[in-house]
Order: sequence, then C-alpha cells, then structure tokens
Amino acid sequence: MLVLVPAFAAHPDATHLDLDQLATFQDLAVQHVINCPAAPTRQDIEIGDSVNLNTSLIQSLLGFTKDGTTLSLENMAQHHHLRHNQSKAENPRFRFGNQDAACALAQYANIAAVLGRVGPNGLSTVYVDDVREFYEKEELPTAYERSELPY
Repeated sequence: MLVLVPAFAAHPDATHLDLDQLATFQDLAVQHVINCPAAPTRQDIEIGDSVNLNTSLIQSLLGFTKDGTTLSLENMAQHHHLRHNQSKAENPRFRFGNQDAACALAQYANIAAVLGRVGPNGLSTVYVDDVREFYEKEELPTAYERSELPY
C-alpha cells in the first residue's frame, strides 16, 4: 500500500504500475513519496540507483550501533542526519520538504515496526543481525517475531 496509494494517486487512470517508469525522472512526484531523498538504504534518484539496495548505506546504518548488537531509535536518527547531509551535499536537485521528511521518517519507522522485537531498547528493539538478514538476504530474520503492537 505504501507504494500503490501514491503511485495511483499520481496516475489515477493507470491500469497497472510500471516499476521501471517509477524509477526514472519521469515520475519524480511518486519517487519523492515512496523512496525519498536521504533514504536509509537507497541512493537519491537524482544521483544514482534508487531502486536497488546500496550495501554501503546498509553498512553505514549498521555502523551506528553503540553496543554492536542493536540499533536504537537514537542511532537511526543519527544515521538519518548523516544521510540528510550526504544527500544535500551530493544531490544538486536536493529538496527536503514536509513530504520528504515524512517519507524519510516512515522508512526508519518501518525498520523499527517490522523488525523490532522485545529487547534491551524496549518493545521495538532492532537487532543489527536482523537488519542485515532482512536487507541483504531479503528474508524475514530467523528470530523474527510478529509484533503484537498496533501500528
């Protein structure tokens, strides 16, 4: 739904979605809703591949752990601050309005909401190994637990 709603809102007469088209400059309005500037795992569309996982960005995110085992919300906020500044420096068309800020917040919040489980940081503890498995293997982590919290 996160992708479908904004995509069909921008293209109300569409009968299908062409994901390759959504990954081009032709559809920046949709890009800035589903994969915003300063995303935690992908490059900005204006400066690189905004579709495929950027392993350097994942490693950067995981490097923000303070204990080597978990990522706190503070760690992810610090990573977002770095990504914001990187995008601002590297992207000549950088913009970061309210919609982009909400998109970026949602991407980090989804990491905690989907991968978070009970641990030392509370109910939404994000484990480094879970993030690595989720993004690098594109699988639910072995220790995945369905959240009982409402979203």
